[in-house]
Amino acid sequence: MPWVASTATPSGFLGLPVSILDVGATGLLVITVWMILTGRLTPKRTVDDLREEIKYWRAAHREIQEQNAELARTGRVTQQVLRAVEDVTTTGGGDER
Repeated sequence: MPWVASTATPSGFLGLPVSILDVGATGLLVITVWMILTGRLTPKRTVDDLREEIKYWRAAHREIQEQNAELARTGRVTQQVLRAVEDVTTTGGGDER
């Protein structure tokens, strides 16, 4: 028995109810335009631009996280100093001359 390629798939080509061998040049053009319009086919430049933008925002996010961590440390130190000052002033501690 010679090899026979099956052209039918359960879901069809890209979800369309056609096989890939039944589509001519016009059909391929229509499918390509349909894929572009529905966002299933994206130009490489667009993908590259999006990847660069993702890298930028990830780096910005890391920098903001580092800044927030530093601000939190500074806030804790400031809070400890203010509590110590409050304790000294309310208890009357410290040097009295």
